[in-house]
Amino acid sequence: MSEIASVIYSTDGVRKARVIVEANRFFVDFYKNEAMIDSKEYTGHSLSYVEDVAENYVLGVLDIESSKMEN
Repeated sequence: MSEIASVIYSTDGVRKARVIVEANRFFVDFYKNEAMIDSKEYTGHSLSYVEDVAENYVLGVLDIESSKMEN
């Protein structure tokens, strides 16, 4: 069963990140304009690390759309 650990919003409301815990694994769902643009698994990291990733996305430090284009 999955549980939402936290939801972080950008100040302008455009970006949102949901941190999800499921069976000792962490995921971040990344949203832009209320549409989910990506979901990534962060197994092997702490909740604090994963929440930092989510915060970096909503602050614009981490650009998920550019990283998806590189893959």
